[in-house]
Amino acid sequence: MKKNLHILSCSALVCFSLITSKLTAQTINMTEGTMDIVSGNSPVCNDGTYSLENNYIRAFKISDYVSCTTFHVDSVHFGVDQSASFNGSQLLDINLYSLPAGSALTYANLTFIDAFNGSLNDIAAPEIENVPFSTDVSGANSLVVEIASPDGSFDHIFLMGSNTSAQTKPSYMNASACNILDITDISTLGLPTAVSLAISVYGHALDIPKPDTFTTGKNIVCNGEVVTYTVPSVTGVTYNWTYSGTGVSITGTGNSVSVGFSATATSGVLSVTASNGGLTSSPRSLTITVNPIPAPSISRAGDVLTSSIPTNCTWYRNNIAITGANSSTYTMTQNGSYFVKVTQNGCSGNSDTVQVTDISTGTGVNDINLNNIGLVVSPNPTTDILNIQSKIAVNASVFSADGKMILSVKNAKKIDMRSFNSGLYYVLFTTENGMQLKREKIVKL
Repeated sequence: MKKNLHILSCSALVCFSLITSKLTAQTINMTEGTMDIVSGNSPVCNDGTYSLENNYIRAFKISDYVSCTTFHVDSVHFGVDQSASFNGSQLLDINLYSLPAGSALTYANLTFIDAFNGSLNDIAAPEIENVPFSTDVSGANSLVVEIASPDGSFDHIFLMGSNTSAQTKPSYMNASACNILDITDISTLGLPTAVSLAISVYGHALDIPKPDTFTTGKNIVCNGEVVTYTVPSVTGVTYNWTYSGTGVSITGTGNSVSVGFSATATSGVLSVTASNGGLTSSPRSLTITVNPIPAPSISRAGDVLTSSIPTNCTWYRNNIAITGANSSTYTMTQNGSYFVKVTQNGCSGNSDTVQVTDISTGTGVNDINLNNIGLVVSPNPTTDILNIQSKIAVNASVFSADGKMILSVKNAKKIDMRSFNSGLYYVLFTTENGMQLKREKIVKL
């Protein structure tokens, strides 16, 4: 059933009639130019007197205005410069289409979603018309609005409202009688003035999609750590971050925040919601496990340091990691400041520093009864074979200058050093039951 369009009574050339939604969502006004009307600026395909078939088109990309899964159209507003007919009114259709994201704006790519078929009373002066709708379009697509004026030969004149102001997106038209066979950018038609069609849409988002997957951050953290968490940013959206555990601070309010996990922080769930147009999304969540920082301690027995945590150890001397020193114990060959770093569940902690000053770098340590044992090492310096003389069986362990054990020989009679690089080495002699006898500094030429 056809009916006359409601014509707004306006004291100025720009006026809007908002359709109040039954929802609490914020009304969104989609417009890509001003709604001013400049008389005599309407592009029209005509026979010299009367209007022929003319279709005027605007395409509104929903995501440019609001982030949502579904957008609800409440009303379409369009300008009319002039409308004249023999019987006081003329037919006019307002068609709504959906255009998939990334598709070219052609009729072949459009999907029809709704229409208002009615008549327009004669208008002598520019006015803004308001047509109510109640239809939905995917928030991922563009809403295409077509103001369709049928062939008015010998019957009517319809001049679409437009202006020459700047616009953010092109205005389009289609007029087969003038060989404009598909949806065509008006700026390409060679008209003497710029044309910005006065068409706008009012509506609201029905929902807000939850934020997309986290692009930075991790689900296993350490006490005392600060981690940056990020979700993809969406234009016009505000974000709210929460954490279900305790001992956590969140810095920032946008799509990227810094989360500080204190020394007493507990495991929990980090959640972020998106808000836009008066609506709030469901949360994007990440379950986070907070692990404690290991707290090893060091005990000392003679030249041997032992970590209270026996696994995943790295020993340091003077703040430099000792190559190959990764067991629960470390036998010192030099004085210095020692500590052990232990890593568990991705979290690392250091022991207190042990200051060692009583390691001898001379000819002997624990020289008790060495004369009776008769332990002699020669030659020193050496180029190849280090000979060992002793009245009892001794074991020999060779260490590099940085404390890494290179070789261990039981019941040692000689040590072949021909493959060793030139430099300083230490040889630790022990009895078969492990008692330390002597540490000898050896120079390899």
